[in-house]
Amino acid sequence: MRLLNIAVLVITLGGTANAETSYTVDGWPPQIDKIPCDAWASNSDGSVKQVATIIVNADELTVELRQNTFVPTSEIARAVNRKCFANNSG
Repeated sequence: MRLLNIAVLVITLGGTANAETSYTVDGWPPQIDKIPCDAWASNSDGSVKQVATIIVNADELTVELRQNTFVPTSEIARAVNRKCFANNSG
């Protein structure tokens, strides 16, 4: 997959992400760390749930990601856990 620079357009509602909050990026997942932590929720098994809509623009394709759960061993869950939930280990 071709790595793209991320241009971040952040729209937040009330400071907490929800299904109506969206974050737009120009690449996925290489710079996923550009998406704020409030776009994610941590599950007890180490997986992460997406709680905001993420819109990915790449060349001639636009994809909307909604309400996904990423398994603990996925690149996305590892990156989000490292950035957002590192102090929640238990």
